[in-house]
Amino acid sequence: MARKLRLRRKGSPPADAGAVEAAVDEVVAENMDMIAERGLGAMGPLMGAVMQRLGGSADGKAVSDALRRKIAELDD
Repeated sequence: MARKLRLRRKGSPPADAGAVEAAVDEVVAENMDMIAERGLGAMGPLMGAVMQRLGGSADGKAVSDALRRKIAELDD
């Protein structure tokens, strides 16, 4: 618990859902070729790009879920 409090004081506040979705949309738009080639195999590099864009302030599960949804939409 003390560790979490320390991280909150030093870091920026967690990214909200809107910021996560916006970052996912941007990263996906910039990496359409990789997604077309690799499908869900592009998740790792895309996760890294989104987290970097958000300064590491996003919940990894929220980013993963948003990316998975976005890639699935592209497959439809």
